[in-house]
Amino acid sequence: MMIVKKTINALVQLAIVGSMYLVVCGVPSQTINPVGSYIYKTYRKGKGGFENHLTITKAARGKVHISFEGTYFYMAGRDETFHEGSGEGEGQVNGNVVTATLSEEGGSGTCRITLTFNETLVTNEYTVTVKIKSAQCQLNVSPEGLYRKEAGSKRKTEASAFANSQEECEPCPRLKVECHLRPN
Repeated sequence: MMIVKKTINALVQLAIVGSMYLVVCGVPSQTINPVGSYIYKTYRKGKGGFENHLTITKAARGKVHISFEGTYFYMAGRDETFHEGSGEGEGQVNGNVVTATLSEEGGSGTCRITLTFNETLVTNEYTVTVKIKSAQCQLNVSPEGLYRKEAGSKRKTEASAFANSQEECEPCPRLKVECHLRPN
């Protein structure tokens, strides 16, 4: 009995150490779905900083569509002011990396970027690191930074999937009985 307890304690300690490594290191998973809304926020009132948003959706031929909206806040004397910039474009997913060129809507500004997606398995947190590839980024606000996937976009997806499954199934009086589709 004592050997079993020691073995279980050793396995629990190993699992804790292993999960701490995954949380700290952010080990990427095999399949990352980049679709969603991401935010990079360093803004503090009266101190300046960035508040940038990325929205990534599926596009034709296995590509993704990237929309960027950024705001850079700064102090001009005692007044807080800001610059805004935006761009959009498409890129091909290659493993956990997407390379794309963002273009201003109605403008001539462009910015070539690389997005590297990462998923921390233990906390199920998704991040994307954006780096500028070109010498100059002409979007008025730099898209560089470490973006975190917004929880709201994930919850909406799960909530809508749950709602759809509830519409298609009738209530089951017993837990061990499968839910049956409603006839159309």
